[in-house]
Amino acid sequence: MAISSQPETGRLDLSASAGAYRTAEFQIVNASGTAVTGWTGADDPDIEVWPGDDRESLTGTGLSAEWKSDSAGTVTIIADGTHTIVPASYHWRMMATADARTYEVCRGVYVVAAAPGTVDPDPTDAESPYTTIDDLLTLAPWVTTLQGSSDRTGFAEHQEAARQWFDGLILSSWRNANGYFSEYPYPTRGPSVDYPPEWLRDVLATGEGVQVTPKIKRACAAYALASICAAQLTMTEADSGYRLKARQYRSMAKNEAVSMTVFVKSSTTATTYDIPVNLGTGARN
Repeated sequence: MAISSQPETGRLDLSASAGAYRTAEFQIVNASGTAVTGWTGADDPDIEVWPGDDRESLTGTGLSAEWKSDSAGTVTIIADGTHTIVPASYHWRMMATADARTYEVCRGVYVVAAAPGTVDPDPTDAESPYTTIDDLLTLAPWVTTLQGSSDRTGFAEHQEAARQWFDGLILSSWRNANGYFSEYPYPTRGPSVDYPPEWLRDVLATGEGVQVTPKIKRACAAYALASICAAQLTMTEADSGYRLKARQYRSMAKNEAVSMTVFVKSSTTATTYDIPVNLGTGARN
């Protein structure tokens, strides 16, 4: 049996949350909005999900479709909550076949919402920040009002970014006794630029390689706040105040670091902080 008319591509946005089952019903229609009937005996429609452009379709989307009434052209779309793709916005479309012809009958945005998962909530030693939310509140008592649905508790991602920034300053500021980045000279060519030194990277990756002082906490808190404020920017001028605050906190972070000398351990097994590193060079760049 032939379908009653040419289907038009409809529009439907879908959402999913891990562990939660939900359905949506869709009526296939033509360009004038009239139901397209006569799909009797047709296979269930196929659903494709992809990240955009002409990228390959994804697997593990948790999205499927089945006929509610193939004769009437109504479809039940199922998001079963078993997806393995990460929380984000994706593109999706539904394809239905009749009379050896395949039609795109619907497309839209598929939003996979954040939900409890299996990722350890605690950062690794190499990511663990030098600050806590209390350090941020010292410089910005209002900051918790900015936490949105995509932020982790206590703005953890911004605090971790501040840790990476500060470790980067240490690595870029390191000089050995000869004034070079490396302590492994070539016999005929003088000191090499083996940057940054492996032992220092290893020490910092332990999470306890730096003697964390109140001044370090303040610098990292200011950097995290700059990152948080920058994340509030939109295309409207109404949010321009966050641009100013982001610059102010970024400048504060740099000013705190530029005159700082930090002490690090000499190895991953050391128990004392004996190696000084002046951050002036790295912080100015």
